[in-house]
Amino acid sequence: MKGLLLKEFLLLKKNLIWYVLVFLFFGIIGILAPGVSTFIPMFMSIAICGNINDDDKSKWSLYSQSLPLERKIHVKARYNATFIFSAIATIFTALIYVISTIVTSNQFDIRQLFTLCAVSVGISLVPISVYIPFTYKFSSEIGRDILIIIYFGLMFFAPTTFLLDFIDWNLGDPPAVSTSLIAMAVIIAVFLLSWFISVKIYEKKDI
Repeated sequence: MKGLLLKEFLLLKKNLIWYVLVFLFFGIIGILAPGVSTFIPMFMSIAICGNINDDDKSKWSLYSQSLPLERKIHVKARYNATFIFSAIATIFTALIYVISTIVTSNQFDIRQLFTLCAVSVGISLVPISVYIPFTYKFSSEIGRDILIIIYFGLMFFAPTTFLLDFIDWNLGDPPAVSTSLIAMAVIIAVFLLSWFISVKIYEKKDI
């Protein structure tokens, strides 16, 4: 398991400078407009997709069958890595908000903090929860196409004014902390369901 997790981190290492620049860019802007920091978990989600695509191109699935590990362990490692990346991005987003309240002298609001965390968890986990099962069932190309449809669908149906208000953090009163916690619980439940489905698909897949 440790080796499989290390593999995911090593795949990210080749684009490490790019990811650092993304963190810094949206992190700095996020200090002035906290909502912008939610682009960070989105890019972490895209990074995981990139790892899966690299595995597909290198025929990793064929090689992995020679390892003395059950197929479900390979799936578990990928989902564990995804959850770790999501947690890192969420913590980073929360830190940016705290720094923002200090630098801009805005009043700290625990509801805003939890709202940002809920959005971060959703952006980083929900797309992957859809992408991975389709990738295991078909291919990374099919999973990528489904992911593009999801992203463009959200962009098409979300009003531009809402997006601008979100970036400027003019959403009015944020939802209660309990609402954000419930949202995160539902998102994690969807993530776990995706994990279960992916295991079943990969165990039955003829490689």
